[in-house]
Amino acid sequence: MSKSASQQELDNVQAMRDLSKLPENCRCADCDARDPDWASINLGIFICIKCAGIHRNLGVHHSKVRSIELDTNCWDEEMIAYMKSMGNEKARNMYEKRAPMFWIRPKEFDLNIVRERWIRAKYEKKLFVKNEIIAEEKEGSGGGGDGDGDGAASAAGCNENASAAASSSSAVVAPVLSRGCGGGTGGSIASSGTGLNGDPANYLAPEHALEGWLCKENRNKKWQKRWFLLWGRELHYYKDANDSYEKGRLDVVHCRISIPDSSGAPSSSVAASGSGSAAPNGFRYLFELISTEQDRSYPLAAETEDEMFNWLHAVRRAQLFYTKVAKGEEQMGMVAKQADIKIPFARLPSITKRGFLSKQGGSWSSWNKRYFVLANDVLYYYKQQPADIDLPEGGICVDSADIQLGEERVKRKYVFTILTPDRSYFIQANNEAEMNEWMAALLSITDESQKRRQVDFSDSRLRS
Repeated sequence: MSKSASQQELDNVQAMRDLSKLPENCRCADCDARDPDWASINLGIFICIKCAGIHRNLGVHHSKVRSIELDTNCWDEEMIAYMKSMGNEKARNMYEKRAPMFWIRPKEFDLNIVRERWIRAKYEKKLFVKNEIIAEEKEGSGGGGDGDGDGAASAAGCNENASAAASSSSAVVAPVLSRGCGGGTGGSIASSGTGLNGDPANYLAPEHALEGWLCKENRNKKWQKRWFLLWGRELHYYKDANDSYEKGRLDVVHCRISIPDSSGAPSSSVAASGSGSAAPNGFRYLFELISTEQDRSYPLAAETEDEMFNWLHAVRRAQLFYTKVAKGEEQMGMVAKQADIKIPFARLPSITKRGFLSKQGGSWSSWNKRYFVLANDVLYYYKQQPADIDLPEGGICVDSADIQLGEERVKRKYVFTILTPDRSYFIQANNEAEMNEWMAALLSITDESQKRRQVDFSDSRLRS
């Protein structure tokens, strides 16, 4: 005797309940919340009510959301079979295959801004899907699935958006020359964080410096716009972008990250970490670095959501690299090296490049023409073209430095910056070609001396 329609419906709902309680499905596919009672029927996953709201905002072409308990008429045998064939564990192996360990995830911060960014990265942009899977799905896209997005073929969901995201960042040959996303009136040039060849988990490390504007709340609860620079394991901040000497620094390895609930809200209505003061207009994406070494909290604010997460992810990459990958190695940027400037010009070893450039004074904003000589791993400079017996005015140890484009910081063309642990040197060439030649010569020294290597941040062994 056949079952009534209502009885079959109840049986189907019970089958879905049972599926959601399996060990591989009993936690939300996106945030790990217990006992998910919603599902995405084209992705084949079980999710919690908070994540279901984000999935609905993606649109049905990305995720089609149904309640296990309320949408009882959609659970037919075919759909149940598909949900059983996919499930959270299998979907994670697909959509999080290349997810970096440094990414901020909703299971760490129960915030809508974190949840939405994570879910959109997974299913809308498909940032973490391996390129081989994308290619296979595109080749096999002709079979299965209908225009509405229901069915196994559409559940894989690996479309051209992923390859577009993957190709948005070209191969990094000279990272310092190709970096910088600008955007916004804050003028941040924080990198987009797409990794090598568009792979979100692959980076050359130790990384070149990340720099840009942020707002910082001082000890008197006043917000101040500062130029920040993350280099190696240290975050430096300057009063002005064109300052040669920093106002302060902190070791990010000894920092915890916090994101307040108000992050992203209009700055006029926001107070950072209970301080009672609002960040300046435009800088409304709040986060906090809590230094266990200094026993101090650093409330910070970025102008855009992208900039905030670029900084947070860069900090997390530095933490993972210096505690997991390069643990025990000599770490750049921590100790300043002093060049020997008592060597006559005629006795300088292995001169590889020389010529006139302009240099900004350390404590002064004036620019002066100097004659530069690159010998071995030291860049010497003279007030004029030197005679054999002349001693240099100064020297910069390039092997312990970083080389950056400097036009954003000093608002001059053809400027590059040599970052050392105790100073930023601003150097101006006469044209772009000359600037690139000098930067290439200096980068060849820094890349070799600092042992940059490719790091796969999706490696589960990096998990804290």
